[in-house]
Amino acid sequence: MVAAIVILATITSLYVLPRGSWRLRPSGCLAFVPWFLRHAIIGGWDVARRAFSPAMPLNPAVTEFKTDTSEAQKALFAWCISLLPGTATLSVGDDALIVHVLDQSLDVQGNLRELEARIKTCCH
Repeated sequence: MVAAIVILATITSLYVLPRGSWRLRPSGCLAFVPWFLRHAIIGGWDVARRAFSPAMPLNPAVTEFKTDTSEAQKALFAWCISLLPGTATLSVGDDALIVHVLDQSLDVQGNLRELEARIKTCCH
């Protein structure tokens, strides 16, 4: 149900943008959706464990992530970051995003780099 809502919201948001501002690659999107859903479930489980276990450490941080994505890719990237549990995009600049994370001891930069690469295969 949640996956259907996320997909419907994404499709709706694409329709309200001006024509020509988005060019999606169907094969990239088909590969992205299962990857995203898998990471959303893993992230949701991690956040739930942290919420119900006071011993689970929280090590929140705000980090900057440099990016060379197009404007369309950057928008999709920022949306996906905020949709994944435990992360939120706070600000989008010309060449960087400011991101809040629940645990800075995780490989935040590596995880964001992987998401960015997958976004690039989906949208150009």
